[in-house]
Amino acid sequence: MVAANGDAPVRSTAEIDIDAPPRVVWEVLTRFENWPNWNPDVKWMSFAGPLAPGSEFRWKAGPGTIVSTLDRIEPPRHIAWRGRTLTIDAYHDWWLEPRNGGTHVRTEEAFSFGFLMRLLRGTLQKTFDKALADGLGHLKREAERRSAQAGLGLVILACLTGLRARRGVRGESRRCESSCSRPLWDAS
Repeated sequence: MVAANGDAPVRSTAEIDIDAPPRVVWEVLTRFENWPNWNPDVKWMSFAGPLAPGSEFRWKAGPGTIVSTLDRIEPPRHIAWRGRTLTIDAYHDWWLEPRNGGTHVRTEEAFSFGFLMRLLRGTLQKTFDKALADGLGHLKREAERRSAQAGLGLVILACLTGLRARRGVRGESRRCESSCSRPLWDAS
């Protein structure tokens, strides 16, 4: 099995900035059972929990079923797991860092594999690099979608309860986009 700091024949790293708070990104990332709903590369997922070191989850992405075991969990900043499929062993780390009102996500996966797979090392490197970049893109879209929904929910709540959220730009009074006619904030 690949060690967290080991010298693996293939190592992929990718980063992305997400316009959502770390707690939202963490929730999307660690609700494993929901992965197939937002990541088209994950065909199915089985996770009985809990979100704790030693817990196992099984999932299908690509040609094989992956069996992963949670290794490190530091909500909402870091999660890591070990995984195995066919003849490939992997160690996957995720780091979430608050940045500019959103979250900077960095992920790294180290792979080791049998002799025959070593012959395809260059091809595998490109495949793994693309998979990490695509996965981050899917995570970004889902986390930003959820964050926007949460923000819209607060606006609707403010509208429905008649709360004045804050003063408008240039003193104008804003109204809800819905059938509610109450201003979102007071222009006075």
